[in-house]
Amino acid sequence: MRAICLIVLAGALATAQTGSAQAWTRPAGHAYVKLSRGVSNADYRFEVDGSRVRYDGNAPEASFSDNSHYAYVEYGLSSRLTGVAMLPLKRLSVNRPTGDLTRSGLGSVQLGVRYALQQALGLSDERHRLAINATVSLPAGYERNAAPALGSGQTDVDVLGAYGFSFYPVPVYAQAAIGYRFRSDFFGLSRTRDCPSGATDCFPPLSPEYDNEWVMRAEAGVSPSSWLLIHAIAHGAWSNAQPETGFSAQNPIATRQRFTKVGAGVAVYPLPYVGISLQYFETVSGKNTIDSGDWFIGIEYITDRR
Repeated sequence: MRAICLIVLAGALATAQTGSAQAWTRPAGHAYVKLSRGVSNADYRFEVDGSRVRYDGNAPEASFSDNSHYAYVEYGLSSRLTGVAMLPLKRLSVNRPTGDLTRSGLGSVQLGVRYALQQALGLSDERHRLAINATVSLPAGYERNAAPALGSGQTDVDVLGAYGFSFYPVPVYAQAAIGYRFRSDFFGLSRTRDCPSGATDCFPPLSPEYDNEWVMRAEAGVSPSSWLLIHAIAHGAWSNAQPETGFSAQNPIATRQRFTKVGAGVAVYPLPYVGISLQYFETVSGKNTIDSGDWFIGIEYITDRR
């Protein structure tokens, strides 16, 4: 049972910056570390009404790209409590016929905890997992009015409840999480720069009102052997209020957005504690968001994998 649960956990962690174990906590004193690169490209975007159009209607050749690196860590603080951290090194580009806009630097750092609830709720079956996830997103001092900006510039707090199930003795797992993202009006951890009239690589300093969002994550996977795991993934976010104002092509960060992405991934384990993973996501629907295809490749280290 322990070996199957560890395989399930490894699969649950094989997503990139958007995913985590959700329902499974780490054993006390053990860690999971993943270094990954994400590549996203968008030639199209979704309007506020959901229609799909060119990324920049005024410049049909324009596109958006995100070539970033991520460091993700989980550590078992106790048998029920796991600490989580994610550090993004962002590189964003808006490609236009008149010249590219590129910005690199540290984005918004994520710090959080995951607390197991199954014992408190009397779930004695080891196949069930239930947890609460709380994460805070903290800007790392970047300029929020640079174009393209490395993040929204304000602090967010995510709270999600997650349920997972292992189909032991069949090496299959499934999990789902749903929760709420509180988008605060605190901009103290980001900066603004002077933006002269007519400048294209920045915009006047603003403190936009970002709308709170519902967030969803779901995943299912199978491990046909001890060195291979295959899984399917879906995640999305939906602002409470209907999107109204479209984002700028130079800076595609929307105050209100809705999207759903689906994808699949594979992880192989050539060494007992080391894995290599690859995932791809496609935006299947959206409002006021880019229509991107997202690739992630990563190397992971799992101290409690057997």
